[in-house]
Amino acid sequence: MTKTNKGEQQSFVKNIIAITLSLRSSVRRRYLYYFKREYVNKMVKTRKGSCEGCNGLCCIKTRRCPLLNEGKCKLYSTNKMPFFCMVFPVDEKDIELAGVEDCCQFYWEKE
Repeated sequence: MTKTNKGEQQSFVKNIIAITLSLRSSVRRRYLYYFKREYVNKMVKTRKGSCEGCNGLCCIKTRRCPLLNEGKCKLYSTNKMPFFCMVFPVDEKDIELAGVEDCCQFYWEKE
């Protein structure tokens, strides 16, 4: 195997892992909403911090959002913002699965 092929293969594997994690995050968030709505409501109400924009990293990592333009969401803070975007992140696990733990400014105080 040549260096180029090995590098391409490693890049491909990293992309597959990132896609798998983002899919897990998205599916988990929807599962929680539909089957554990009380938990979602509690976590969103107790969430601290705010979105600092981080150039749309959560939108890029959780799914390739078509509403993202130069790191800014076209619908952020409007009444047209998709619901699952509003509730992101549901909890610390959501941040971890989305791969944005290094930049996301939301947090929950320990009980």
